[in-house]
Amino acid sequence: KLDAFRLYRVATIEILAQGADLFSTFPRAIRKTEKGTQPTFAKTLEDYLRDKGTISRPEAGRLMPVAR
Repeated sequence: KLDAFRLYRVATIEILAQGADLFSTFPRAIRKTEKGTQPTFAKTLEDYLRDKGTISRPEAGRLMPVAR
């Protein structure tokens, strides 16, 4: 069980930190920092797509919101 009054450190890829895939927790974070000199997920994806050339669109309805 998490303690609401304790400070926790987490690490994730920036796409989740920005709220992609319907993940809304990290964008509400009080403080965010970026560490290291590794390429970002976005840059890695961009390079992959550029190298791949033509790609197909994913199937519709792949992501579904989760009711809470």
